[in-house]
Amino acid sequence: MFAMLLSAQAAQADFKSSFSFSKFSYSVAAWFRVKCPEDSVLSICYNYSHINKYLRKPNLAITPIEEGAGWNRYRYVYTYIVYSCSLTFRRDMVRDSGLLRFRLLDVKSTRSAFPTVANSWGYYRVDAIPGTDSAQFFYRQTTALTKPINILYATVIRFETNGFLRRLLQYIKAYDVP
Repeated sequence: MFAMLLSAQAAQADFKSSFSFSKFSYSVAAWFRVKCPEDSVLSICYNYSHINKYLRKPNLAITPIEEGAGWNRYRYVYTYIVYSCSLTFRRDMVRDSGLLRFRLLDVKSTRSAFPTVANSWGYYRVDAIPGTDSAQFFYRQTTALTKPINILYATVIRFETNGFLRRLLQYIKAYDVP
């Protein structure tokens, strides 16, 4: 098995993330505490109206494809000057467990010097903290790639993923709980 190339950790007072990289894959784990009911946090991570707000970026278009009882499919299209990628994910809500699972169903991309996503899966989990109005949020994702990861790409992964998690945390903190 290929030895770990890089390991990095980012932290601030209310946000922590950890990355591990191997030759053709990476994993990220993140966690933070929020003052928001467990069910509200899961809804923020699940519903299109919220996702489209906290993920909003000029190079990203999100399209809902299909939705059923406790599941949905979204397409995420990233467009850069020299590269574009379309990822379709299925997301399954397991409210009793405070869990939202996701897995990649389809990927299309233009040719690039960067690796392309071959597979990706993970989850969001929210656990109420007994005796408080807070919840503990966990995020875990593993992604397999088509080419080896180099230091530049690992840096991009850390930057983009931590940016996403910070936007999500800020959105949850600003969310007006009904």
